[in-house]
Amino acid sequence: MAGPSGETPLLEIPFPIDNDNVDVVRDMEAMAQKMEALLEQLQPIGATQMWLAGAAPAGWLFLDGTQQDAAVFPRLAAKFPAWVAAGQITLPNFQERVPMGPGGGAALLELIGATQIALAVGQLPAHKHVLTDPTHNHADTFAVASGGAHVHGAAIAGNEFIIVDRPTAGEWCQMPVGTNHAPRSLIGENLTAPLVRSEIATASAGAHAHTLNGANLGAATGITMQDTGGGANIDIRQKSVVVNFIIRAL
Repeated sequence: MAGPSGETPLLEIPFPIDNDNVDVVRDMEAMAQKMEALLEQLQPIGATQMWLAGAAPAGWLFLDGTQQDAAVFPRLAAKFPAWVAAGQITLPNFQERVPMGPGGGAALLELIGATQIALAVGQLPAHKHVLTDPTHNHADTFAVASGGAHVHGAAIAGNEFIIVDRPTAGEWCQMPVGTNHAPRSLIGENLTAPLVRSEIATASAGAHAHTLNGANLGAATGITMQDTGGGANIDIRQKSVVVNFIIRAL
């Protein structure tokens, strides 16, 4: 016996019309089959959507990375066999994650990105640090080391000298010409050598060097560089509204 010949215009749900031989069981079955086929078109097994309630509707599961029994959800297991292992379906985890379309090297269901990052030095913008310099002084002392026994060249021009004998010491000495005595005049007693008049110069010691030794007392610079930044990770999540993601499993 043929089923009902009437159909709704949009969803094409069958119903009996005047000329049909009405059979309630048959007609209800035809309607149910049509409704089920329509549901599979609108929300097939594996359909995913956002959900705001705290509990998933019947036939749906949260996409939270949990494992579900494949025997309880055979159609879901058949739809996504790659999720099944040892009789368990491992659901994708959408918690704290934003869905995006594949592309740019990212495969379907691949987990990419991060919630936080730490900047490398090369990623920092150009910036300055605070430099504190209180200024300071160094207190240094230096001494010239001895160069040993030697003489320095010196020329004394324009003075006349006489050599006299000092009675008390018996030594010869030189005395410059002064207001109290004329050139070649006698001063003292017991002169035993000729008087000498001359311009004198000490002999050169030759080229030589002196060593300069110093003691650097030193001083700390006092310069300090202030730290900038704390090295904390940066939260790069966009401004978002938290929702559940659910998948049709039955």
